[in-house]
Amino acid sequence: MRFLSRGYWGGLIFAILGDLLPKTLSVIWTDIMFNILVYPFILMYLLLRFLGITKLASIVVESKYSRDEVLDLTLLGFKDHLDEKDLRFIKAVISALHAPAKHFAIPGADAPEKMNENSTCLDAIVFMRERGINRVKVGDGKVFDLHEFIRRISESHL
Repeated sequence: MRFLSRGYWGGLIFAILGDLLPKTLSVIWTDIMFNILVYPFILMYLLLRFLGITKLASIVVESKYSRDEVLDLTLLGFKDHLDEKDLRFIKAVISALHAPAKHFAIPGADAPEKMNENSTCLDAIVFMRERGINRVKVGDGKVFDLHEFIRRISESHL
């Protein structure tokens, strides 16, 4: 009579009330459940923001971990799904995105827009995406070309 033990019934009640019932209610009455749950989240966010906890947390995260440490921790989660070559490539791409755009710039002057020469590659890519272009001038006689950026990263790390 093992199925009548307290652990069995406790697990069954937890599965029904803690997992199955909330999911069913949220599927059936999506709008109602959203309206019920959104206000406590907004209230908690505003309370944490008012108390300065969100700002404090961002300061602690910025000062405690470097970008490379955060990247290593992130890639650690993918370690079971990707091989070492893929992990090295992802790390190289993310590192290259934060490198100055002038390091990947090529000689040329035929770019439709110009941006600050101290911009990162990520800044340049966002700038180009907003304007629908694939080349931007990043200094005197230097052009950051998206296709060239992708080609260089692919050749050097694959």
